[in-house]
Amino acid sequence: MHQRTQLPLQVDPKLAIAFEDQLRRLWNVDRVAALLRRHVARERKTWRPRKFSAHSSSSTSEEISGVQRDYTVRWFSTILTGFGLPREVLFLATALLDEFLQVVRAKPRFLQVIACSCFFLAAKVTLDDDAVPTLADLIRSGSCECSVSEVRRMEKVILDRFHWDLTRATALDFLHAYHALLETNCESVLGPEGPLRVASLKVLWETKMQVLLANNTVLANEKPSIVALALVSLEMEALTSHWLLITVALQALADVGAPEDVIRCREQVSRQLQVSQSQLLAQRRQASKRKMQPVDEEEQDCIYDSIKKLYANDSYESHAVSNNGHSGHSAGMTSVQQATANKSAISVV
Repeated sequence: MHQRTQLPLQVDPKLAIAFEDQLRRLWNVDRVAALLRRHVARERKTWRPRKFSAHSSSSTSEEISGVQRDYTVRWFSTILTGFGLPREVLFLATALLDEFLQVVRAKPRFLQVIACSCFFLAAKVTLDDDAVPTLADLIRSGSCECSVSEVRRMEKVILDRFHWDLTRATALDFLHAYHALLETNCESVLGPEGPLRVASLKVLWETKMQVLLANNTVLANEKPSIVALALVSLEMEALTSHWLLITVALQALADVGAPEDVIRCREQVSRQLQVSQSQLLAQRRQASKRKMQPVDEEEQDCIYDSIKKLYANDSYESHAVSNNGHSGHSAGMTSVQQATANKSAISVV
């Protein structure tokens, strides 16, 4: 017989019982509950804590650092956006990468080909065949230095290591399950408009989880089920004073750790989101400052001199006009390729 979770004194016991009973009725009949149970079973089977070294990128290092791992995940995000792929690919690719780097002692120079292989395998597992980008396009878009044959060989190594089983329970899987449970069972604590409010927050929650994904101290060291529940708990705190009973009820139903584990992870998640937000605001202020900075008079004179020289030579002008379409296109392609290389290339040194 199920024993009710002992809740802290701050939680209204009657409201907690009503909410947990409401969730449990769904738990017994709804497919979301069965899906969540499968995620939990898969997590217990495959997930292990991942420890990355704290050293910064160095050409002499013999192991891949947490900094390099996080940079690789951001590279995954860039590729994902470039191809317009769903977030499920990103989270599965990261899960495969983290797990592989823990079971195989790989040197930094192999990180690029390992990352390409994990991303391509995740795309093939998650997407329909016609939606999977070609391996050549993936390598080209990511400005990778590895060849198609090298990625194919690494794919085989990864598949053999995982015994051809690439199904993993990711933090995004748990986030979707928690969200579905709350969306259909939150009226008792959020009122009649609760389901609509929760439904409207799904994309925001996914975005925040993607931010957390690029931090090895959070998602690499905490169970995906705990991280997802910690984020949901934080988001519920912004909506209702009953966030604690929601957190404990979901934790009890999913049977993922203890309430104190979720609270501890909540603090880590909150700190990391605050740091990421501060960094983003600082970048925006810096970019805004550059836009508003006045042009120096000496710099203006140089610009005017350059314009005069440009139009002083008639033959040069004629040549430029006749080749305007071709040269403009070529220059545009060069800048795009350079920007892609600067933003997307994986640093393995």
